[in-house]
Amino acid sequence: MALTGAEIQLAKSIGFDQDVCELIKQECGSPLLRLQVINAETDGIVAAASREEVLELVSKLQPQLLPRGYRAAWSEHYDTNGSHSNDVIAILKSVDDTEIVRLQGSNGANYDVSNQDVLKKIQVWRGLSELEIIGGSSSWVAIQFKTLPKDLCTFAEDIYEFCPDSVEQGVGLQNEKDDPKKFEAARQLFPKLSAAMEQKLAEKNASFAAMELPPEYRAAIAASSFTTPTDMGIRLLAYELHESKQLFLWWD
Repeated sequence: MALTGAEIQLAKSIGFDQDVCELIKQECGSPLLRLQVINAETDGIVAAASREEVLELVSKLQPQLLPRGYRAAWSEHYDTNGSHSNDVIAILKSVDDTEIVRLQGSNGANYDVSNQDVLKKIQVWRGLSELEIIGGSSSWVAIQFKTLPKDLCTFAEDIYEFCPDSVEQGVGLQNEKDDPKKFEAARQLFPKLSAAMEQKLAEKNASFAAMELPPEYRAAIAASSFTTPTDMGIRLLAYELHESKQLFLWWD
């Protein structure tokens, strides 16, 4: 698919090879733009992609781009005023999979988790498994595992402590009646949490019980049909890692 005049000029301005840009446009089937992160331009390009196809496109592009010194990643493109635009395939002139995390400043500021904290934690996990960062934006990181840690249950606990929303706003928003076989498989994989984690969850539950909350708020939580206890959520996280070898970290 031929590049427009504006796309050719974009490639020249950021030092991208024109044939690489042509490849990206051909595979993605959408116009190329300069990657915008919040309040900044970057030396990267993006092509819009739907949430359903973005990871498939990243996987398809990667073996073609890496030998040329480029890397594809799932990300988000921001308008110049900082508002979210859409999911994109981001192309960076780097083979370092952490570059998208650095560039987007991925962090969990509401949990006092900095961008450096995210990068350090992923480096620790590399010592336990073979993994690749396949996406990132300001508040999330997507990871694909080639091999998983031997102690997957302890690993799931570590993920929860580092990124509670991966359970409480993620796998924990499931209902056992909708998929009882999955819940049973998760219990068989991870029959018992560590004593340290059980203690932390007990303290957290006691702290919540002591909070002064309106009765209707407590009633709404108790009646919710889309949540499961945190201990079960951690089990589900371990099970889904076992099945998919993918991890989506985000801090809501």
